[in-house]
Amino acid sequence: MNILNMKNFLDTVNACTGKVNKICPDGRKLNINGEEKIQGGLWRQYFQNKNCLRLVLEIPNPTDYMNIVSYYAGWAHVLTGESPQSAWQWTAEAKGVHREVESELS
Repeated sequence: MNILNMKNFLDTVNACTGKVNKICPDGRKLNINGEEKIQGGLWRQYFQNKNCLRLVLEIPNPTDYMNIVSYYAGWAHVLTGESPQSAWQWTAEAKGVHREVESELS
């Protein structure tokens, strides 16, 4: 996931009820939800990369997962100019997300 608006991304993460794990290059998982110190490090990386940060996330809670995908799809819509539905579909396909999350929520 490419983060282009760190504030909105972290607001979305911090609104989650469960863990939002950043997968590190060595395979470790770091929960970033509500973790100010870790989030401070993300901000530093974001600024060093000229307001862009690529993250690999694991989000176990289906509702949290959908909230973060919706956040990301909203930004895909802004960047591509596509309709929000096609932007969500594009984002899901681009990330290899082909699961029925809504059925998990029911």
